[in-house]
Amino acid sequence: MPNNSNAKQAKVFVLNMRGEPLMPCSSSKARKLLQADKAVVKKKDPFTIQLKIATGENRQPITLEVDPSASSVGFRAATEKDVLYAAEVKLQPNASKPTAPRGEQHRARQGRNKRYGADRSNNRARGKRKGGMEPSVEQKVSRTMSRIEAVKKILPVSSIVVDGASADTQHSQNSGVSDKEKQ
Repeated sequence: MPNNSNAKQAKVFVLNMRGEPLMPCSSSKARKLLQADKAVVKKKDPFTIQLKIATGENRQPITLEVDPSASSVGFRAATEKDVLYAAEVKLQPNASKPTAPRGEQHRARQGRNKRYGADRSNNRARGKRKGGMEPSVEQKVSRTMSRIEAVKKILPVSSIVVDGASADTQHSQNSGVSDKEKQ
């Protein structure tokens, strides 16, 4: 089998003796460490090993880039030279659907004839809570934060960059392009 130097080799995530993340290594290096009984398998997905020996903890700066869109969130952890981790998390398309039956029952109760009852116009859970979010936004934020925490457990992330702006690059490059031509 020819040796292709341009081919990407799978990276194995590495934890030190205390469980803190180190720089990933190649699969062949991980195999040698496991065979020499200097490491144990910590997780299988993503494949992570934990060292049994003390090592120098040289770390390169790793940037975790988060790119949210309407239906998914992209994650990319990279050094200046290599991409160490890339993933896409699909978001739940209808986060408010589970609450629909409750809303229907609530509207049915509110529509009944109740002349002398106390005023119920201010009984709104979202209005009472500080920082309350829509269910769709809340699940997007929680899934994004949980994936960031998961990446920080396997890689020594030094900075996180969240891309929050959507840009119309075609419009800025060529202002003569109409909306129908973009589609």
